[in-house]
Amino acid sequence: PLTRWVLVSALQQSVAWQRGGHSIPVSVNISMRDLVDPDFPETIGTLLREAQAPPSLLVLEITESLIMTEPERAINTLTELRMLGVRLAVDDFGTGYSSLAYLHRLPIHEIKIDKSFVAAMAGQASRSNIVRASVELGHSLQLESVAEGVEDARTWDVLGALGCDLAQGYFISRPMLADQVLPWLSQWK
Repeated sequence: PLTRWVLVSALQQSVAWQRGGHSIPVSVNISMRDLVDPDFPETIGTLLREAQAPPSLLVLEITESLIMTEPERAINTLTELRMLGVRLAVDDFGTGYSSLAYLHRLPIHEIKIDKSFVAAMAGQASRSNIVRASVELGHSLQLESVAEGVEDARTWDVLGALGCDLAQGYFISRPMLADQVLPWLSQWK
């Protein structure tokens, strides 16, 4: 029930922003229970229709450790979700035990590089190399790379130099209420 409530709320907010002229996707983390539920893709389809939300405005995030628990079932569920037009992301990339044999088979759109690697980049060459390799791996698989935990301008600049596609973290913004997003966006450079 909590996942359903979060999905409904997120989709309603994204639709409200879209009606106001702003296509802002929303991301929702899903659990193992969702990932192995054979009805989950149908539930997502129903929620998208009820909210009148374009599927591309919903990003479902799954940790790589969840995917590797039951990789074949996960691949099947993710494939059905992708066929709906939903975007899919592997969250906390680099901290689980994913196999490259499965990674290239996952019907995902992006990898989110874990903040433990991103935050330590400035002082540790080995962490920077892991982030660089993750970005390059993502790009070689035609995936967007998202850096989590960007908390300062130096990290932001290094990620730009590495070719990272997207970033999230306190350097960009602290968490905010939905009604604060559009005023913040109008000032973002």
